[in-house]
Amino acid sequence: MAERSFIGWRTTRTDPAIGLEAVRKLVEQDKVFAIVGSLSDWSRPAVWEYLNKQSVPDILASAGTHMFGSDAEGHPWTVQMIPSYRVEATFFGQYISLRSAHNAGFGPSLGVTFVDARSGCGGNKL
Repeated sequence: MAERSFIGWRTTRTDPAIGLEAVRKLVEQDKVFAIVGSLSDWSRPAVWEYLNKQSVPDILASAGTHMFGSDAEGHPWTVQMIPSYRVEATFFGQYISLRSAHNAGFGPSLGVTFVDARSGCGGNKL
């Protein structure tokens, strides 16, 4: 049986270039089988593309941007752990609509914010 070991972690400091370099080192130098539980919406786009091109499992990715869980055919090696922000917003919207219907037509005012970046625009297309 092959020996298994935990290689460790590397920080990305939310910088896409640092994130991609950290993942490249894990894959190419440390020869990891998979990346598990990575956390970041900021550095994910580059890492997401790289891992899928290398056929390295990207398991339990903790990033809420919709793009990471919506392209199973184009990115089959990624499994998102948390619901996307779009799915989460849909649940909240349905809850708020239901609650406001029970309040005699009083509708709440909502403000929606999102990050103006490739990884942050997924939630504004509800």
